[in-house]
Amino acid sequence: MSNSTSIPNNYSYFTDPAYQRDIRYTIWTQIYYIGCGFLAAFLNFYLILLFVKYPKLRDTPCNWIIIQQCLSEVVMGYGTVMRAVTFLFATNLTIIKFNLSFCFWVCGLCSVGYRIGQTIALLMAVDRLLAIWKPKFYAKRRVNVTFDKELV
Repeated sequence: MSNSTSIPNNYSYFTDPAYQRDIRYTIWTQIYYIGCGFLAAFLNFYLILLFVKYPKLRDTPCNWIIIQQCLSEVVMGYGTVMRAVTFLFATNLTIIKFNLSFCFWVCGLCSVGYRIGQTIALLMAVDRLLAIWKPKFYAKRRVNVTFDKELV
């Protein structure tokens, strides 16, 4: 006895017509997401390691903004890989239901990194606008900015 919401044993995402028309649901697209996510995470993490290793890079305020952008890109890359891997597991094991906390860790990290990245990109644009529009003020501001180097 089965109810109307049960899934038949022979169901597959790969044969469902709803998933055949959209390229986002193909295996090759998920492999592409995994590759791009790994590249984004590892290459930005490499920049963060260089920033930590060489103290000279920490002297410029713009470099701090760039590293914050790199941190958000690492989170986005991790989220992209997690989403694609979860999709591949769900399609191969025919998993239909997920709880909310699992969805946050799979899709939420990519979204959070994306939103933080947008804010930091705006901050970077304002910083560059200030450097071009008022170069004397920007030069004075750069000299007067001090960071707690003990924290780093």
